[in-house]
Amino acid sequence: MTTPQIQSFQSQIASQTEAFIQAFGALTPEQLNWKPKANDWSVGQVIDHIIVVNTSYFHIPEQIRAGTYKYPFVAKLGFFPKMMGNMIYKSVLPETKRKQATLNIWEPAQSDISPDILQQFEVHQHEFSQFIADNQDFVEKGTLVCSPANKLIVYSWERAFEIMLAHEERHFQQAMVVMEAGGKN
Repeated sequence: MTTPQIQSFQSQIASQTEAFIQAFGALTPEQLNWKPKANDWSVGQVIDHIIVVNTSYFHIPEQIRAGTYKYPFVAKLGFFPKMMGNMIYKSVLPETKRKQATLNIWEPAQSDISPDILQQFEVHQHEFSQFIADNQDFVEKGTLVCSPANKLIVYSWERAFEIMLAHEERHFQQAMVVMEAGGKN
């Protein structure tokens, strides 16, 4: 049975998926790839980045279940995973205005994004929703996970899902700004 918390995560995914499709579904390939400046991301790159970040977690549960997943020493410090999770979560909240550079592991494609990126995103979001349901036991048990970008950043799976969902919302707002700046003209 799916817990209310998992259902809430899945509801957020469905809502965010719909928001992306409604906002960007009618954009042409040129509009999806338009950038305000050379170093800025296009709407397509923002969407690609979300897929890259979320899928970077998908291989981890198998390793945890097999007993081959390696945690760093900081995972044993009771306060540390909660502190790190809270810090990362606050940094990705949509209302946090400080711009952050992404890590190399999570860079979006640098060239033209495929015109079917929204269809890819929709498929990904269904996979992401199922991924959360499949790993409900990690949330219930308070299982820890390391950030795929840095093994010393450790937090609970519950916090990981909250981070990924807040990250999606933050980038939705970023993509809206890009579109409103000229990507829809």
